[in-house]
Amino acid sequence: MSDAKRAPLDWMSSLPYLAPFVLFMIFTAGIEPRVGAWYPAVYAAKLVLVALALVSFGLNFSELRARATFSTVAWGVLVGAIVGVGWVWVESRGLYPIIGARKGYDPLEIYSDAARFAFIGVRMIGLVMIVPVMEELLWRSWLIRVIVREDFKKVPMGTFTILSCVVSAGMFALVHPEWLSAFVCGLAYNLVLYRTKNLWACIIAHATTNFVLGIYVLTTQTWKLW
Repeated sequence: MSDAKRAPLDWMSSLPYLAPFVLFMIFTAGIEPRVGAWYPAVYAAKLVLVALALVSFGLNFSELRARATFSTVAWGVLVGAIVGVGWVWVESRGLYPIIGARKGYDPLEIYSDAARFAFIGVRMIGLVMIVPVMEELLWRSWLIRVIVREDFKKVPMGTFTILSCVVSAGMFALVHPEWLSAFVCGLAYNLVLYRTKNLWACIIAHATTNFVLGIYVLTTQTWKLW
């Protein structure tokens, strides 16, 4: 009897990574499509609740205590910008293979200028600050390591296996209608992780990509992308 059985997944250790994303998806897929003109308020509530979930679990995220060096930031910004420009290029030419469809909210429906600008500000905060932290903790910290070993916290950040690389990018793609671009995006963020061994590089890359997409949305009014 040489090989010990693989330990079962510790769901309590996994909960901090899963809960914010599940909460986000409950609002995104279950509540927001049904609220109509109340969307800005509901989106703001979602953002606050997800942020509170991240903060309340914050002590569990030891990977966020790693120092973001100049190299970390540089890799994140460079790869994130390339991915963002590529995503915009594909979108602008209507080349997306799409599963399902997005129904973006048009902030021009908000009659008050102050309320409109406030919503756009909140939407950009969600896009650039909350979503990258939430998703990178899930995909690049939890999933990519838990595929390697159920006791994922013992897996060093940036450990490479083909299975974990492809599956994590594939799962990332499945939650985006633009699945092919999202799959390439997931692979790019994985490469950033393997290169830097630092989750902040992935968060910065994701934030940079989303910032590029947000600017594209605002300048072209392609609301479906956010």
